[in-house]
Amino acid sequence: GGVLARIQRVVNLPKAVIARAVSIGERIKNIKDLIRNKNKFSFNELLRAKNNKMEVIVSFLAMLELVKQKEIMVHQDDMFGDLNINKNGE
Repeated sequence: GGVLARIQRVVNLPKAVIARAVSIGERIKNIKDLIRNKNKFSFNELLRAKNNKMEVIVSFLAMLELVKQKEIMVHQDDMFGDLNINKNGE
């Protein structure tokens, strides 16, 4: 756990950050494709094949980015309920 271990952590960090950025970009594209074929779906539908925590976080960040870009609208009927994702303008 000396200097080499600390250097190793610093060297590995950018790869993790880049990988996350790429996967958010890919997820945004997936959501855009999904919304093109289907005007509305739920966040749970989006997560069907995703079971690890990082994929759920990446999906949520991608969804937020698309809300910011005004591509989609998200609403929630009940507190802690599923998120409903609609194509903006639908």
